[in-house]
Amino acid sequence: MRTLLVDNHDSYTYNVFHLLAAASGEEPVVVNNDAVSWRVLSRSDFDAIVLSPGPGRPERWHDFGVCRDILRYSEIPVLGICLGHQGIGNLLEGGVSSAPMAMHGRLSRIRHDDQGLFEGIPQDFSVVRYHSLAITSPIGPEGHETAWAEDGVVMGVEHRTRPMWGVQFHPESVATEHGLRIAQNFYAMAERHGHMDQRSGRRADLSAQERQIVPSAGIPQRGELRLRMRTLEGQAPTEQLYERLFADAEDSFWLDSADAPTWLAQCSYLGTSAGADSCLLEYDVDAGEVSVRRGGVESVVHRSIFDLLDRELAKQAIEPPAGVARGFVGGYVGYLGYELKADTGSPNVHSSDLPDAALMLANRVVAVDHAAGATHLFALGREGDPEPERWLEQAGA
Repeated sequence: MRTLLVDNHDSYTYNVFHLLAAASGEEPVVVNNDAVSWRVLSRSDFDAIVLSPGPGRPERWHDFGVCRDILRYSEIPVLGICLGHQGIGNLLEGGVSSAPMAMHGRLSRIRHDDQGLFEGIPQDFSVVRYHSLAITSPIGPEGHETAWAEDGVVMGVEHRTRPMWGVQFHPESVATEHGLRIAQNFYAMAERHGHMDQRSGRRADLSAQERQIVPSAGIPQRGELRLRMRTLEGQAPTEQLYERLFADAEDSFWLDSADAPTWLAQCSYLGTSAGADSCLLEYDVDAGEVSVRRGGVESVVHRSIFDLLDRELAKQAIEPPAGVARGFVGGYVGYLGYELKADTGSPNVHSSDLPDAALMLANRVVAVDHAAGATHLFALGREGDPEPERWLEQAGA
């Protein structure tokens, strides 16, 4: 199924890209909202259109671009996410204004109508919200609300006569439950709409106008590393866990949420990079090189940190075991500095003595679930490597 993903100049577009690729089995075509006209798109052979999140307001052309015309004129199935959802709200005569509270990376529980996008999804599932605007007045007779957060804010809408759905939350977020199922439900409804047969062979030449984002690794497959885990009843104080397991490590991290309300964050994460598969990446944006320390061996790679991470993540993609619904189970932890804007076309006006980016492969991780009162141990390693199991035994003792 051929999908057009309209990028509203948002950093989450790449996350949406991967969600759609995983749900449909085909990577979407991505275009900026100001890089192509509806006249061109109307002659395309896309089977589905997704409007990405983004900054700004849906009634402003310079914020929403071609998305406005897509919503007005397209009969191709459309899914709007966040800003796209608000645009559908505007189309359906629902007022979009300031939300009761700005929600930037906060978790909410969602109730829904059990249909359409939410078919087969349990009530009160958890989602991530990033928005300061919302649909704040009732929508008109051509649409209806389909989902709501615990604070009453509309989280889902649907057009009654056209194939058009919107969600205010971010289904592509790793902390949103059932995001993949929501995308799969959208594709199932788009396929039932029958546009593939109706428009076969009708494709506009978008070569000069579209920007197709194709990650070097494509859709992540099972990589070289395997995940082992163990769950312990109860939880020790995170400072004690850090002192016992990671304080003496050369590189370690501690992301603590012990005092945070559970609706904001429910887990603390501690860990290190250890063993033959340990890896530390430090990037110098001016030199265009990454210093790599892998298993104690140092080397230098002359490429962007983003390109190197694409390659590394493809090799190390894992399949979480049954029972791990969401959350961090291992992977790269660190920081990306402001200096990396030089790799996206902006001038670097400041040079730092510190690495412009530094990330470690966290292959030994403790996750303390403060809400559930449980502790999870995660270890990454290659097939047949006994070290991950040894660490699980020692850490769980």
